[in-house]
Amino acid sequence: MIMNKFWCKIADAVISYIRRQAAIYIIIAIKGPESFESRQQLACYAGVVLFLLQSRTSIRKQNKGHPLANKRLKHLLNMYAIIAIRYDKEFKTYYEKKQMRKI
Repeated sequence: MIMNKFWCKIADAVISYIRRQAAIYIIIAIKGPESFESRQQLACYAGVVLFLLQSRTSIRKQNKGHPLANKRLKHLLNMYAIIAIRYDKEFKTYYEKKQMRKI
C-alpha cells in the first residue's frame, strides 16, 4: 500500500512536469496567443484540420493534413487528447458521446 502511494506521487510529479513542458512548447510554437485571429487558424497551423483532396476530374482521395503543418504540435495535442480521454471523466463521457453519434 505504501509503495502504491509512493508511485502515485511520482506519477503526479512527472505528469505535472510534462504538462509544464508541453505548455511552454505550445506557447513557443504558436509564437504567443496573439498570433492567430481564430481557433480555426490555430487548428490549421497545428495540422489538426484535414483537407479534402478532390478536383473536377479526379476521384475523391483520402483526407490529409497540410504538408507545412507543425507536426510536433499536432502530435503533442493528439497525445494530450488521448491522456485527457483516459484520465478525465468529463472528457471521457464527451468522447464516448461523440463516438456514439458517429456509429
